[in-house]
Amino acid sequence: TFDETKKQELSRKMIQFIHDDAAFIPGLINPFVRMAYWRYVMLPKVPGSKSGPSILAYGWVDEKAKKELEEYQKQDKSFGASVTVDTTYKMKQ
Repeated sequence: TFDETKKQELSRKMIQFIHDDAAFIPGLINPFVRMAYWRYVMLPKVPGSKSGPSILAYGWVDEKAKKELEEYQKQDKSFGASVTVDTTYKMKQ
C-alpha cells in the first residue's frame, strides 16, 4: 500500500505479532577484532579493554617512528609484516 496511515497500521501489527510470538533471531558474535594500522600508531601494553569500543581509541602517534617509516618508504624499503595476537582476554578452556 502507498497509504501512509495504512503502512503505519500494518507496521504496528507486524511489530506486535513479532512481540507476541516472542521471536528470537540468533546472530553471530565474533569474539575477536582484526585490524591493521601503521607501525607508528602505538598501543598500550594491554591494547584496549574487554568491552571497549575500539582498540585504536587508546592509541597514539609516535612521531619518531612515523618519520622513520617515511624515510624507509622514500628509499622503497620495507620493515616487513608483523602479526601480534593479544590473548589478555582470551577465554580459558
